[in-house]
Amino acid sequence: MRHCGVLSSVVPGWCVRNGPNPQFLPKGPYHLLDGNGMLHAIRIKEGKATLYSHYIKAYKYTIENEAGQALIPNVFFGFNTLMGSAARGSLTAARVVSGQYIPVNDIGLANTSLALFCNHLFALRESDLPYKVRVTETDDIETMGHFEFEGKLAMSMIVHPKIDGETGKTFAFCYSPISSFLTYFWFDKEGRKQANVPKFSNFDSGDGGGIQNLRTRGRGFAVNRELS
Repeated sequence: MRHCGVLSSVVPGWCVRNGPNPQFLPKGPYHLLDGNGMLHAIRIKEGKATLYSHYIKAYKYTIENEAGQALIPNVFFGFNTLMGSAARGSLTAARVVSGQYIPVNDIGLANTSLALFCNHLFALRESDLPYKVRVTETDDIETMGHFEFEGKLAMSMIVHPKIDGETGKTFAFCYSPISSFLTYFWFDKEGRKQANVPKFSNFDSGDGGGIQNLRTRGRGFAVNRELS
């Protein structure tokens, strides 16, 4: 690719994005969001740009990488067709019983977004706890593992938390098909998680909508809904 111009030598930094990328070729129907989380980053330093690509070392990724094959079907198309679902379900149960896969450790892929808040960079997906990632002194990207905010975050959270630029507070929530349907919480700028605020009303109006986002308004917040 031909290019012209130069990169500034006095503006170093990183540009990082997160997205799904399966570590094994799919053997059947595949949905984009079934891919393992991968960070693509451009490092600008001394007037040069270097591209990095690293998988997020989530638990599911790690044990499947060690096994050399996919062990657990993915969420969207891993259980397609009745017979296929029965076969994959039985195989998954056998692997869980044998200890080859421990679901309580993680079922997520950390493949949806990145969020910088509470002085940490997190890879997020709504089926799992945040994964902390960091840039090392040797210009590498490292997965630090689950981040539970001193044991106070025991649930997944949305992938688009909102940060108040004035106070440094971070607002987020998680949702569930059962009561409480939505749980709102926030973190102060030092990363201390505050108490959960459960919402016991069902936001589903029957139109296929899902709660996907929120935005801050002055001292409060507003929930946004998206239609499927």
